[in-house]
Amino acid sequence: MPAKRDLSARQGVGNTVAVVSPCTSCKNHRLTYTDEGYWPCPRKVWAERARTETIENTVPDYLIEAGSTDDSGSLVNPVYAEDFNLILIWTADVAENCGLYVHGTDQVITPSILDPDFDSTYIKCSPLPSLPMETEASYYQNGAYKEGETVINFGIQPFQVPASDRPLLLAGFVKRLDVAFFTSYKTQDEDVIISGM
Repeated sequence: MPAKRDLSARQGVGNTVAVVSPCTSCKNHRLTYTDEGYWPCPRKVWAERARTETIENTVPDYLIEAGSTDDSGSLVNPVYAEDFNLILIWTADVAENCGLYVHGTDQVITPSILDPDFDSTYIKCSPLPSLPMETEASYYQNGAYKEGETVINFGIQPFQVPASDRPLLLAGFVKRLDVAFFTSYKTQDEDVIISGM
């Protein structure tokens, strides 16, 4: 049985190293936390809450965007929510997915989320999505974020959008990050710095 993890959610603002959640291939489809230490999928939870929502408990529509253009019902990440002019990126903090061991032993249940052998059955994702920390033009020029890509998440508090009576619920803003030993650096054959810079 997995060791039980801390139930407390990340509070307040702060920067965290995260991974773009592997929603397309994820094995976590749970709606509740279990005593064995399995966390629910926040996207599935938001969808379920929207299905049973009341006037007092209204779920913002952008939180239930699947991001899929087919009828398979699969969740895609990032989500291009065109109706809201948003690019939503669901993430999982590295610190909250640093591997699981059988309690009191060295037996690995699943390695860190940075390891290719990470088992997404045990994933704990952020309860809210993030936005890219760059302009839309820059985002498309540099290439879309990919599931499994490492990012830094600049956490924020919910803030009010002008002309809206509800706060914008976001985890923060994300920016690509190269992590030591997981980088794709290639040495340059020559200096490519523009002269005079």
